[in-house]
Amino acid sequence: MGQPAIRNILYLEEFFATLPKKEREKGNSSALRKLPGIGREAYWVGGGPLGALYVLSDTAYFRISIGGGEPEKNKIVKAKKLAQFAIKRF
Repeated sequence: MGQPAIRNILYLEEFFATLPKKEREKGNSSALRKLPGIGREAYWVGGGPLGALYVLSDTAYFRISIGGGEPEKNKIVKAKKLAQFAIKRF
């Protein structure tokens, strides 16, 4: 049963590797930012109310989105803290 999880992680690594290229092709590379120090890889995607943090850890991948009208900078800080907490729980 471990094989599907491994396959999902490998697929997700390939997906993350293609994100910057796809965003550049759309002419929207500023909407995608790699955030170091979170899991194996983490990206902040989008902006404004639709922004979200996508995280790949050793055992899972997940998305964190924080709603509300506060600045994107604050949402990123909160999402990073939540991601670090979540990674410890896996």
